[in-house]
Amino acid sequence: MSKKLSKREKEQIDSKKDSRLTTWFCFIFGIALSIGGFKRLFSGYIGVNINPRTNYPILSNGFYPTVIGVIFILFGFYRIFFLKKK
Repeated sequence: MSKKLSKREKEQIDSKKDSRLTTWFCFIFGIALSIGGFKRLFSGYIGVNINPRTNYPILSNGFYPTVIGVIFILFGFYRIFFLKKK
């Protein structure tokens, strides 16, 4: 004997599910990038490659994935604590 939901209530439930999914994606993706970046940063291996198009050296030490991962984690916390709940 469950109550039938209106179209608006169904949309609100779907919106909450999508919001939770996006928040978890931010956390998981951010943690994965941060771990990979820290592993590369502290491994001691610093790769220097030459860009074939511009002939400039490219330094790859894991700093950028670490920063992007931290930004994703902070965005996940922002979604949890500062977005208005309806």
